[in-house]
Amino acid sequence: MDAFFQWLSNNPSIVTTTGFTLAAIIVIIIFMYVIAFFQGRDVSFWPPKIGSSPINTKISKAEQQLKDDESTMRDEPSLPVIRKSDRSTAEAGTELKTARNEAIRISDVLYGGIATSIYKGVSKNNKTVIVKFYWIGVDSDSQNAFLRQFKTEIKASEILKHPSIVKITDRGIHNKFPFIVMEYLAGGTLSDLLRTKDRIPGRAIINIASQIAEAIDFMHQNGVIHRDIKASNILFEENDIMGKVLLGDFGLARFLSEYNQESSNMYTIMGGSPRYMAPELAEGKEPSPASDIYSFGVVLFRMMTGKAPFEERKGVYATLHEKVNTDAPDIRSFRSDITEEVASKITASLSRIPASRPKSAKALLENIEQDIVKL
Repeated sequence: MDAFFQWLSNNPSIVTTTGFTLAAIIVIIIFMYVIAFFQGRDVSFWPPKIGSSPINTKISKAEQQLKDDESTMRDEPSLPVIRKSDRSTAEAGTELKTARNEAIRISDVLYGGIATSIYKGVSKNNKTVIVKFYWIGVDSDSQNAFLRQFKTEIKASEILKHPSIVKITDRGIHNKFPFIVMEYLAGGTLSDLLRTKDRIPGRAIINIASQIAEAIDFMHQNGVIHRDIKASNILFEENDIMGKVLLGDFGLARFLSEYNQESSNMYTIMGGSPRYMAPELAEGKEPSPASDIYSFGVVLFRMMTGKAPFEERKGVYATLHEKVNTDAPDIRSFRSDITEEVASKITASLSRIPASRPKSAKALLENIEQDIVKL
């Protein structure tokens, strides 16, 4: 040990350099911890730890929750994914009894998802209906996200009576699983149409958009925010793109009069599908009518170009990160025959700043209908 100290005394430059290096490392570490603290990250000096940024944590949790793969970026899975354990609960031939004491027989499976499954049913008077099951039993935790979606959809249906909003006609419980009964719409969804067409003719775009705009504005006037406006929630009454269309699926809706506890389920907190979601929802902020205007702008963008903004991004995280940090692309980079006026309105609807978006869905369409019709 004496020899070591003797060596140090004979090499002062090495001692000085080592001291400066250690001091620099300590300063850098302290600086990193200070920056992390002000960013709101979790920090710990022992054991040493600097956590992820809150925004990235929310998005990465959502990425895990939504199964970050190719199917996540579609509006709907193409095949039913009903869990095997649930097949005996409702399947073709199952008889249901509704709250109004009506009898409905399940005739076909249309779609199965994480939270709900959709069936075609036939009432006692041979009227075709849609039955939507929520796969969380009524004896589950009352704060469960999917059970709250059921209650939310029922409440929204009581408030929103409009010709361009899908009607819920009944409800019930079968084997402790809640379900709602909706009017049957034979024409499929806008998402189905967009899978078969690169673009939609301008006259059809205005037909669809004007009806959905009426539904959105009526909804907002009655204190309801949809939070999941997307192509797969826009339904055709018949197989006619110039016919009647309706807005459906209010399971993620929020009521302006009661911003209450949000679920821990990230899909419910953030509200909606990544492709259509407003940037502020991706950051976990409170929804507003402007959030729906953003989603409506994405629907218009996709009808005109066949693509959604940021669609080239792969995965949930990349899409949401881009929305939060980057302005939406100019729609004319996807389609050159779109006029400057239309492009300006679409750009405004996709602004990262909610206050900069049009104040209503009809305001978004105002003065550009004739330009869109010509597309």
